[in-house]
Amino acid sequence: MENPNRIARLVRYFDDVTLGLHSIMVNFPSTNFYRAGKATDAIRREQMAMVRERRDAMVGGGGAMKQDILSHMIVVSDPTGKGMGEAEIADKMMGLLVAGYANVAVTISFFMKFVGESTDIYNKVLSGNDFVT
Repeated sequence: MENPNRIARLVRYFDDVTLGLHSIMVNFPSTNFYRAGKATDAIRREQMAMVRERRDAMVGGGGAMKQDILSHMIVVSDPTGKGMGEAEIADKMMGLLVAGYANVAVTISFFMKFVGESTDIYNKVLSGNDFVT
C-alpha cells in the first residue's frame, strides 16, 4: 500500500474503531460507538477496493507480483478450485489488521506499566534519555 492518503484514512478509521471498542454500546449519532460502526464500514470499503486494485494489477500484469498475504489470498483456491471473493478476503484482512493493531497497543501499554512500577528500570530509562532533553 503506497498511497499515503489511504494510509492516513485507515489510521483515522482504526482510531475511531478503537475508541468505539472501549465505549458504551449506544448506536446514536455523535457517540464513539456510532462512529466506530461507520469507520468499520469505511475500512471494509477500502479493503475491498484494495483487493480489486491488486487483483486487476495481477491480471493485467502490471509489474512483478508482490509476495504478500493479500496476493496469496487472491490466488489461493480451495480443493474444489474456488477462490476467495472480495468480501471474504476483506473479512480475513480485517481480522489480521485488528489483531496486529491491538497487540501493539497492548504491548506498549504493559511495557509502560512495567517501567512505571519498577523504579530502578524507570531511572535507567530516564538517565539514558538525557541526550534528548
